Amino acid sequence: MPLIYFAEAMLRHPIVLVPPALVLAILYGAGKPFGLPRLFWNERRLYRFYAGVAMTLLAADALLVAYLLDGLDAPARRSSFLDFILVGALLWLLLVGPVALLQHARYRRSKRQDGGIRENQDVAPAIRKVESRGIAPAIRKVDEGGLSSRAALQAPAGALTAGIAVGAVFAFSLALVTRSDFMVPLTNLLSSIASGFGHPVSEPWLHSLALISIALLLVVFVFLRKRASPGVGLCFVLALGLAFYTAIEFWARNAGFGLLLLLLLLWWAGGLRYKLRIPSLMSLYRQPVEYPPPMHSDEPPTPAPLRFDVAVTPALRLGTRRLILVCASGGGIRAATWTAAILGQLDEIEGFRAATRLLTGASGGMMGAATWLALTATRNSEPSSPASPGTWHSLMSAVAMDGLTPVARQLVFHDIPLAFIGRDNLRDRGLALEAAWCENLKSKLGINLDMPLEKLRDGEESGRWPSLVMSPMMIEDGRRLIISNLDLTEMTDHYVRWLSSKKTGAEPTTSLASRTAYQLWQLCPQAWAKFPLSTAARLSAAFPYVSGAVLLPTKPRLHVVDAGYYDNYGPELASNWLRKLFEQRQDFLKKNISGILVIQIRDNVSELSVNPQSDAWREKRRESEAASGSRLLRALEGISSPPSGLLAARESVMLFRNDSLLESLSHLYSSAFGEDFLTTTVFEFGGEASLSWHLAPEEVRMLEAQARSKGIQLKLKAIDSWLKERDYWNRARRPSIDGRLI
Repeated sequence: MPLIYFAEAMLRHPIVLVPPALVLAILYGAGKPFGLPRLFWNERRLYRFYAGVAMTLLAADALLVAYLLDGLDAPARRSSFLDFILVGALLWLLLVGPVALLQHARYRRSKRQDGGIRENQDVAPAIRKVESRGIAPAIRKVDEGGLSSRAALQAPAGALTAGIAVGAVFAFSLALVTRSDFMVPLTNLLSSIASGFGHPVSEPWLHSLALISIALLLVVFVFLRKRASPGVGLCFVLALGLAFYTAIEFWARNAGFGLLLLLLLLWWAGGLRYKLRIPSLMSLYRQPVEYPPPMHSDEPPTPAPLRFDVAVTPALRLGTRRLILVCASGGGIRAATWTAAILGQLDEIEGFRAATRLLTGASGGMMGAATWLALTATRNSEPSSPASPGTWHSLMSAVAMDGLTPVARQLVFHDIPLAFIGRDNLRDRGLALEAAWCENLKSKLGINLDMPLEKLRDGEESGRWPSLVMSPMMIEDGRRLIISNLDLTEMTDHYVRWLSSKKTGAEPTTSLASRTAYQLWQLCPQAWAKFPLSTAARLSAAFPYVSGAVLLPTKPRLHVVDAGYYDNYGPELASNWLRKLFEQRQDFLKKNISGILVIQIRDNVSELSVNPQSDAWREKRRESEAASGSRLLRALEGISSPPSGLLAARESVMLFRNDSLLESLSHLYSSAFGEDFLTTTVFEFGGEASLSWHLAPEEVRMLEAQARSKGIQLKLKAIDSWLKERDYWNRARRPSIDGRLI
């Protein structure tokens, strides 16, 4: 029976199932947190149509190569190609049909709900004390008035379904054309060549069809390299890879030969030591610098970095005032948009910019912070003048750009082919993402995101804007690369008292225990000042599979990746800055600073946090686990537990460490200045949006809705009051409905 033979053929050659299965998984929602379904459910109708065509042609290609490969193993038992392809087409429709119907139902439901985005007014904003053992009253949180609804994929399924139909018609027409009389010369030629190599083939017209398919794939691949949508690009690169691999397996009659050839190509490509480079440091790759750099270099940096506390100095001219540090978490374009929205609104508060002295964090959050700072520097705003009302909305809209399409194009049509070729990749997907940022922000708001670090220097020194600290991580040793105009060596070098064992009765000595980071000016003393702000933001957000891990001009080689690998939230570096400020400038703080606020901007609600939102998320997760318990997952716990533990520890350790550091600082400052001198507040986004570099319109509207929500607005008013009144926190503590102090 054709159905039984189809199943047997697929089981004998499971490799052909991988590409269409991957596409189907994404179509059904796999990788939703990273925005992968948007590769196919794009908000543009034409992109959805193209994706439907491409995924169907990929499935047809998989069916063709499966049938050809199985002719080597079971030529006598196989059914006709027509029966085989019909069974495959029916199965494809059965797999794609339900998700199309489900998507249509989602779209209709979202239309009835006017976009499915509502502001949640039920969560009352509160300024409350964190009750835990040993924590000082200085650490407080403000609960979010957030959104509880999920961001649905609201693109209708009609265009994608039409694309599937067109793709099926095209594949069927191509098969008919290949069987026509005018294709006989090509069929005979291929049959003769195969016989000459000792590989006589049955049904030569199918091999003509395979050859024509590969040729068309190559032509389309080259033609679409600058205009294909991400979904189309993914389908075509999968189809090409499958076609070449199976062709090698068919003609070599050895499944391992293709793998061996792949390894040889990778070995050739690996001959280049610095394949992915940073353009602004290009001249240094000819003679890479030694790593780690010496403690005291003979070549002083030009210009010299600013002292870590230089940004606080302007307070002497402004009188006693507040001090603010901002920490922005990572999370792709979602975090960038949320950070831009919150910073933009904070900037509309009089005195905010004058009080804010440090911006630190990770990944997308720092991209949003860098955009806000570049806008401030471009307009050369005075620290005492707040931004015009509504400016934040324009900033947020400009940041919420489509960066995924240029990244996907460069990955599929440039980076993947070059990964198997011994040639430098000087136009990688990370540069494509950076260029998309710069072009979009320049055209929409006139923001010069690629300005050099030195252009920010004077504004930092005079207090017109805060100092930005980027901190991507170096893979090889886990240290951070600090990119900033400040000298933060004292924050990253940790000294302890050592009890010497060299001599009996020797006195303890103080010496370096660890160095957690090196600064760009230490590695590149003559080039660091010209380093573009856009490149710093891109390196801080360099998640390897998306934007690539670039190489520094060092010997040995060092790869730079997302700052979120080390600290995805930012308070670790900010806490060390505050600790060093307390140790060295305590008298200055007493005379000039009346209070310190650490603002944490987070693009999600962590289940590990202590607030009503996280409680609801934990309950939801328990219900989900109870409803979807799997015997297979439980059986595989012995294998899955170690990686699951590593991933859980990565998230929890960062959050717990940062809370512990803030608690220690609160004790330190409260002992010298009073319990309310150091406080913190958190702006959390409570909805769901993609972590990739593309946001759908409904996701942007959801972010905007929560940025305008009552809880966020009341929290902004709380900060405004805190900036103006010394006793705000004391007066704000009053009994709430449930009896707690808020």
